[in-house]
Amino acid sequence: LPPEVERGSPASERITIVDVPPPAGVRLVVDPVSVTEGESVQVGARLARALNAPVRIPLVCESITAESGDYVCPRAVVIAAKERFGSVDLGTVVDMDPDDEELTVGFGAVPSAVTAEGPLEATVTIQDATPVVTLSVSQASAEEGDRVRVMVALSVAPSDPVSVALVCTPATADPVDYVCPRTVLIAAGARSGSADIKLVNDQMDEASVERFTVSLGAVLPSGLLRGTPFRQEVGIIDNDGAGISLSPSSLTVREGSWDEYTVRLSSEPASSVIVQIAESTGRVRLDPPLLTFMASDWDNAQPVRVAAARDENTTPESVSLTHTAISADPGYSGELAVLPVEVLDAGAPGLVIQPLELTVEEEGVGEFTVALATEPSAPVRVAMDAFTNPELTRNPEALTFTPLDWDRPQPVTVSAKEDADAEDEAPETLTLTASGAEYSGQTGIVTVSVTDNDEKKIVLSPSSLDLTEGGVAGTYTVALAAAPESSTTVTIAGAAEKVRVTPASLVFGSSDWNIPRTVTVQALDDSDHEDETVELVHVASGGGYDGVRATLTVRITDKGEDPLTISIYDARGSEQAGEVDLRVALSRPSAQPVTVLYTAVAGTATAGSDYVDSRGIVIFEPGSRSGKIRMEILQDEIVEAEETFTVELSRARNAEIERSVARVTIVDHDRAPRVWIADEVGYEEEGRIRFTVHLSRPGRQSIAVGYRTENGTATAGEDYVAVRGVLMFAPGEVEQEIVVELLADGADWADKTFSVHLQSVGEVRMEKAVARATIREKDSGPVSVMKAYTARFVRTSTGQIVEALRQRLRSEGSSCSAGQRAALMQVWGVATDWTPSPGELLAGCRIAQQQPTGRGVVRVWGQGAFTRFHGRGERTMQSDVTAAMLAADHHWASGWLAGVLVAHSRADGAVDPLGTARAHLTGLVPYVSIQKTDWGAWMALGYGRGRAEVLDLQGDLASAFGAAGVRSVWASNSLMGLTAHADVLVAGADVDEHAVSAQVYRVRAGLEADVRVSPVIRPYAEVNVRQDGGSAETGTGLELGGGVRLAYPAWRLKAEVRTQGIVIHSADGFTEWGLSGLVQLGDGPEGLMVSVRPAWGPQHSGMLHHPQTIQEVTPTGANLHRMDMETAYGVPLKQGVLRSVMGTTRLATGTLYRLGTELRPDKQVSLSVIGLLHIHTDAP
Repeated sequence: LPPEVERGSPASERITIVDVPPPAGVRLVVDPVSVTEGESVQVGARLARALNAPVRIPLVCESITAESGDYVCPRAVVIAAKERFGSVDLGTVVDMDPDDEELTVGFGAVPSAVTAEGPLEATVTIQDATPVVTLSVSQASAEEGDRVRVMVALSVAPSDPVSVALVCTPATADPVDYVCPRTVLIAAGARSGSADIKLVNDQMDEASVERFTVSLGAVLPSGLLRGTPFRQEVGIIDNDGAGISLSPSSLTVREGSWDEYTVRLSSEPASSVIVQIAESTGRVRLDPPLLTFMASDWDNAQPVRVAAARDENTTPESVSLTHTAISADPGYSGELAVLPVEVLDAGAPGLVIQPLELTVEEEGVGEFTVALATEPSAPVRVAMDAFTNPELTRNPEALTFTPLDWDRPQPVTVSAKEDADAEDEAPETLTLTASGAEYSGQTGIVTVSVTDNDEKKIVLSPSSLDLTEGGVAGTYTVALAAAPESSTTVTIAGAAEKVRVTPASLVFGSSDWNIPRTVTVQALDDSDHEDETVELVHVASGGGYDGVRATLTVRITDKGEDPLTISIYDARGSEQAGEVDLRVALSRPSAQPVTVLYTAVAGTATAGSDYVDSRGIVIFEPGSRSGKIRMEILQDEIVEAEETFTVELSRARNAEIERSVARVTIVDHDRAPRVWIADEVGYEEEGRIRFTVHLSRPGRQSIAVGYRTENGTATAGEDYVAVRGVLMFAPGEVEQEIVVELLADGADWADKTFSVHLQSVGEVRMEKAVARATIREKDSGPVSVMKAYTARFVRTSTGQIVEALRQRLRSEGSSCSAGQRAALMQVWGVATDWTPSPGELLAGCRIAQQQPTGRGVVRVWGQGAFTRFHGRGERTMQSDVTAAMLAADHHWASGWLAGVLVAHSRADGAVDPLGTARAHLTGLVPYVSIQKTDWGAWMALGYGRGRAEVLDLQGDLASAFGAAGVRSVWASNSLMGLTAHADVLVAGADVDEHAVSAQVYRVRAGLEADVRVSPVIRPYAEVNVRQDGGSAETGTGLELGGGVRLAYPAWRLKAEVRTQGIVIHSADGFTEWGLSGLVQLGDGPEGLMVSVRPAWGPQHSGMLHHPQTIQEVTPTGANLHRMDMETAYGVPLKQGVLRSVMGTTRLATGTLYRLGTELRPDKQVSLSVIGLLHIHTDAP
């Protein structure tokens, strides 16, 4: 130590250096990197060391050839506290695309607690899981007339409907022996579909089993693989043996009468057949006894009449009619059939009914006849019972026979009604009962069968459509021909790449099966020039309609456009650029997405050493025409000649490839001239900034260098004009100039920057490709600061006047609370020696006095206001603006109001770190308004003079402004109110001594609403959108406010919760917010009152247009929580009220206790004496 200094105590201190460990390293773990569709990939993160807190690392997935629907990317991976590894699953999706797909997965922005190590991303390959299709049948063989169901199954369910073609190939069967469906439809999400093969009953005696095969079509839908089995053999069992068929199978004939039966062959004979009929007893006579069936009419039934002669006995007799076939066809030669015939004696009473079995078709009629067997001695009545089936009726219901007409057959008609189903009805028996003479009790039975004429089929109307490619859509209807047993679904499929069908499926219920459903068909654009015909296959399922199909033919006329083609074009790039873009273009815009695959193919350039090998997909969205493929060029230090490789296109969808190969030429930058650009500084007043681009040596041919600007702190369109272009260096030139125009915004005193970026277009090497541009103002010292300060001061002071006018038009009363604000300023510690100005004391105070006149009301009113503004940049500007206003106006009964206002505003602030700033302004403001029942409007003009003192500059200040606003009540009733409002403010300021001129404006519009839920509860809200501009902050902001008021007079209870503020503004730092609440028991000056008010942030009362007051100002950085609690009790006096008040306010900076007395001799006069105790939390 120097001799004049003695060592004291303590003479040393220990300093501890706390080690802050570096961020933990984290590595990406992807396993496996190749999976099959439907499987998952584990994406993990591994830390070099465990941390005490969990770490969340964002993940980013980017497609290479995969599409977004091919995988499900997790958002982040989380590593738990004290763990080193965490993982999530990346899922893959099964699709019908047969190609493998690739994507990358990697870390996003890692948190500060970790640092990424190793590769930040990995490539994942999704291997195609090609769906396999197989075929099976319900049975290997079936009889003629039956159906065989064909099932087509997929190994994975498709995301869209799939139509699979079927092919039936005859073996020993003929193609006419079966009806083969063309396709099987598999619905989206299903794994199988089916269709029926109908085996034809040809009634030909053939081989016992005939065979054919059914197999999958030769061309399967894209993405399907033929599996095993894909082919099945089906046998058709013949049930058409040679034989003679007799109808009816027995016959009853009464003596002296005749009856008839029919003979037919059961199958087609190989040659003509003669049927000989014989009866040995001679009791009956046959007509004809010999029948001939030719090959052309073998299936026509031939009638035979059997007549019985009378004899002397009365015993019924039975005879047999033997039918013998004679033919060259060995199947029919010697074939026998026997018909039993019972001959009734003519002497016994009985009913003669012909025929005894009757078949009637739905909506048809049948007939049988009735006669008596013998002559009656008196009239006979034959009655017929009613059918049990309500769909059958008989006419007449009874017959009468007399001795004169007993043997004359009388007809009976049987009618069958139409029903909704497609099933035959069960046979019905009709009993006939005779009465009268010797016939009483005689009966007869007729069996009636009803055949259904309804066929289960799908009805299409019309059965075909004619459309134009890309033209107007067509429509048709779909219905069912018969009622289904239950709900039936009709699925429509076919040629999805040619037409769009809406809807693709229809559902029919048992109650609406016959209501036609409309289907819309749109013919899609394609790349060919051919007219086309497609078929829409309708397949039903459920409700007994399984396998029923119908086909609609759609004929599409080509619109004749040139084919849509894709081309790729050559490109050149240098090693230094690191990349090259190849242009890919369509010949014209397409109405549907177009895709094409690309692959890089090595030439003299080698993948991995000269360029990065790449393959992928180019997607053109509808309406677009051009795209690009970016190839990465690798840099080496070898001087070499130009090298080339190619990029080839393949497998285009919805377009044809016209130019499929592009050549990429790589220019060696080691031999190329160097290019650089220097940083520059420009002044806003000069209007432009110039950059010089240098070339190290002249080229032998023209050299192109691209350039573009990018924002920094300066913004294109506000501070400068963005440029983009290409510089051309002619042979021999080594310098070129880029000129950027600067814009004068008049608001900033801080430097702003942007940059100019060079990009190699030809054979050049970039040495310095980015230049930084700095925009300055020549008067960026005190003059610029004065300009910024006066602009903000004028905007704030005129805004206070506008808000006061709005309040005048909305309120008539008086209010003030200066004493409480003074106390609160002490609590916040804004200034321990605070001496408030008149404007500060009156801020938020409102006084009004009115005097009625013969033609309206004259009113004198006043108001105070206080506002703090902030301006941020490289320097911070802050100022408190207080204002006192006094006005007088006249309000006419018609709604018009006119008046004049005198305002005095004063501002005190600072420009950190340069010094202080202050200003004052006194002005005169005439105003006028009109107020109607549901709307109002106002306008004000003002002019004022004052003085501004900013840093070392002083000068006289002159200001003028204009403002106008409108307000409209959109709704107002007992339930709610909704009001719209808007206002505009324009102001200007001039300080002539320093040539300072500033202009500002504000445009604002919004809605205010309240809901009258009940007399107790009333929520309210307001939203405003504002636009600020001119020489201060510019941009758009959003103001929100709202709350809920609760009032219960019976309990003298009041409560309120509210929030408000400028929640967002595009100008940096131009935001504020507030949240507060109130619970108060007791109201009015008399009696007990208890209130609790929690609050966060700067406080406002009511809606957004309420002017800010000293009590509501929160110092910078003090947007903290506070709690106000107050108890008061008022005692009535002869004149006024005496009120004792006790309360506390708790803040982050300390606690304030207050005790006082308030005397109110009149409603408009208040005298308060308050004692304050303030305890700071940081007091020693």
